[in-house]
Amino acid sequence: MFFAFSCRFLPDWDAPWSALSGPLWTAIGSCHQLVIDRALNSVRRRFRQMLGPLDFLTLQDTSMSFARSLALFLGLLLLGSLPTAAQQKLFSHPVVAKDAERYESYLKGVFKAVTPQAARTQREAGLKLIADGGDARIAARQLAIAVITDPKDVVAWTALAKALIAMTPDPARPAERYSIPVNASGAAFIALERAGTDPQRAAALAALGEALKARSMWRPAIEALAASVKLVDADDVRDTLDALRAEHGFRVVDYK
Repeated sequence: MFFAFSCRFLPDWDAPWSALSGPLWTAIGSCHQLVIDRALNSVRRRFRQMLGPLDFLTLQDTSMSFARSLALFLGLLLLGSLPTAAQQKLFSHPVVAKDAERYESYLKGVFKAVTPQAARTQREAGLKLIADGGDARIAARQLAIAVITDPKDVVAWTALAKALIAMTPDPARPAERYSIPVNASGAAFIALERAGTDPQRAAALAALGEALKARSMWRPAIEALAASVKLVDADDVRDTLDALRAEHGFRVVDYK
């Protein structure tokens, strides 16, 4: 309806703004000609100021040029507001994602949620054991209870990954040599997916890199560690990254 009205009453797109606003005033009937002129010219000047430095968006004194420039400006503004793929995903790996799903399901089947106060007690005890270099197996159990009670606890998920990485496999359970690093990478991946700040993401990525290194997944480990140092340039993480790149990274060789 409006498009038909525009084509009918505004055939001369090169006409000045006052001529273009005349049919609008006639159609609307209740608006003053001068008010419409001033409003249109004000909008045109404002967008000319904003887009003036961009030569390819230079506005002309025609409604079609103005409309096209306005549409292009709004399109660029929308694109600029959209998150990039790098912002959306710092690390992506389908196998690790599946491992994370399986590990969380496993924890839900083995551990039961407790009261928030009891979960906090288990959480703090597990964090202290990790910080003091204590029994990692006990710490992992305590932190597992914490994350089952509060699945959004990113710090506890990251600490659980670290506890699993620090665990010594039980000789009586040969499968632990494989399952422990797999579960560690799953916990770290969950922490990364649920992190809300860059320091949390960096810590989760660092733990994920260590777990993937234990799985001999060199390229994903390098990617996780590199993403971590981009967020927070921690010396220990960078040292691990440099060592891993030196041993397992790809080098560019000049064959001339």
